[in-house]
Amino acid sequence: MISKTILKVDVLTLIVMTLLLTNSLVLQAQELQVTGQVRHRSERVDKDFSDLTPGYGFSLLRSRLNMKFTNEKNYAFIQIQDSRKFGDATNTLTDGSADLLDFHQAYFIVSDFVADGLKVKLGRQEVEFANQRLIGSVGWHNVARSFDGMLLSYSAEEYLATAFSLKETEMSALGDIGDKDVRGVWVETSFLAPTRVDVFFINQNLNPGDVLDRNTFGVYSKGSYDLGAFKLSQEIDFAFQNGTNDGNNVSANLIGLRIKLAAKDTPLKYWVGFGYDVVSGDDPATVDDEAFNTLYATNHKYYGYMDYFLNVPANAKGAGLTDIVLSAGLSPVSNFSMKVDYHLMSTSQDVAAGSDIGSEIDVTGSYGYSKYLKIKGGIEIFTPGDVFKAWKGEDRSTKAFIMTIYNF
Repeated sequence: MISKTILKVDVLTLIVMTLLLTNSLVLQAQELQVTGQVRHRSERVDKDFSDLTPGYGFSLLRSRLNMKFTNEKNYAFIQIQDSRKFGDATNTLTDGSADLLDFHQAYFIVSDFVADGLKVKLGRQEVEFANQRLIGSVGWHNVARSFDGMLLSYSAEEYLATAFSLKETEMSALGDIGDKDVRGVWVETSFLAPTRVDVFFINQNLNPGDVLDRNTFGVYSKGSYDLGAFKLSQEIDFAFQNGTNDGNNVSANLIGLRIKLAAKDTPLKYWVGFGYDVVSGDDPATVDDEAFNTLYATNHKYYGYMDYFLNVPANAKGAGLTDIVLSAGLSPVSNFSMKVDYHLMSTSQDVAAGSDIGSEIDVTGSYGYSKYLKIKGGIEIFTPGDVFKAWKGEDRSTKAFIMTIYNF
């Protein structure tokens, strides 16, 4: 009996030692890098447009553990993420559940695949193109967006071309409706340096095709130019959509412009900016669908930090959105910066209440406490115009937040 027990222990020891030895040999052949992030954000919101009800506060926590395995020019990346709101657990002692614990990303990259300059990225991944106006990761969100799919890119001296095939939903998750796929090509060029010019094509398809078969294509430009004591930066977006949506022909467009003038060699490092965005709305007098869909954009960056327009066209009830933005900022010391954005918003198509959505002012600041810890905060105030008074309420809405980001 004793000998059998010893034999079992010896076999178990042998297995453990073999696994440790194998793991050691593998790590000698590849580099393992472990990083992560713990992000906490407290918010105080009063967004119901009524002074009769009080605001409320909550805290969000997002924790990420990243593992990158590098072998020569190839690597695999795994990101485990837990997203939660403070107090979600039903019991502080016995509730160990993590409802939003997930492999947020899990992919591998093979460089110089088949040919020099050709790279494959396959798996679950955050996908971002250009300024994230059409496809972005929405990093502000406590979960953030990731896709399942593949990117195939080819890099040359003056351009980078990326073909992508992404799966948004599988038929088994939608019942009788089929798969929803996102495919396209994005080409970034530097032929006109220092101006970057991109061209792109994106197709969304939900089987059967008459449910959704929408194409988005256009141009993106970005550049910075030396003007002596100042630096001028610009970003321009133009996109057009056609195809079909719910049996209707699509004919919609988006125009975005951002200009920034920054002072050089000044103690305050100040800058001023101007933005103009037009997202087309649906004309009720036609049978076509003219409401531009911003797809998978990081709209938090563009249409005010109150986040009333994260989903366009739905949040604008199909009437589109026109946003004029005035901005200013400064950075008096290397680890501190602040900025102010003023938004003047209207619908692109008149509705019963007119077109005036309202105005929003966002004041935000960022402080780098150390190379590991950054602190951000902000206050936002939205004053409704006639449209939002009819849709939501008469009174102002407010939000304030403070966020700490610890990277390790």
